[in-house]
Amino acid sequence: EQLRKGVRSESHAPRIARRVREAIAIMANAPKTARASGLFEGVVAALEDLDRRMGPRVRAKLGEHLGASIISKEAQAIAKRVFGQLNGTRIIILLRRWC
Repeated sequence: EQLRKGVRSESHAPRIARRVREAIAIMANAPKTARASGLFEGVVAALEDLDRRMGPRVRAKLGEHLGASIISKEAQAIAKRVFGQLNGTRIIILLRRWC
């Protein structure tokens, strides 16, 4: 919800990066009941919606703020283990696109 506005300008990249990190951290620390309830699908869908609204220059700036280590092999394995195969893959696809 906090990312609905301000995704067209490169100057918003630091704020977007902070919110993306927060969303991923919240999902990573969510109890199993939240994971089973479909919470992850909603968060990942919101990140995908965010991506659709960003231009290439904003994505490039976002990648600079997120850093390349976020798409390492280790990070990919952790994402799939923590978020499940489907949602982990969806998150990885977004992170690769941004980084």
